[in-house]
Amino acid sequence: MSRVHVLNAQPWRFMPGDHAFVRGWDPQHQVLVLCQLETYTWPHYLVVDEDGAEWRISQLELSSRSLDAL
Repeated sequence: MSRVHVLNAQPWRFMPGDHAFVRGWDPQHQVLVLCQLETYTWPHYLVVDEDGAEWRISQLELSSRSLDAL
């Protein structure tokens, strides 16, 4: 099965409870994924930062690895 087919079949990369890093934020700080938001055409998530603030963030802005390590 091609990678494109797999991505189209399961576009979500993060599950509730996962930790992620956000592009453009401090590369040492992580967010916690609270839920997947299905109101957008591209996967978006509701996440909470280390200060307790909630954010709606596109999957394009998230990484499972620190972005300074890439």
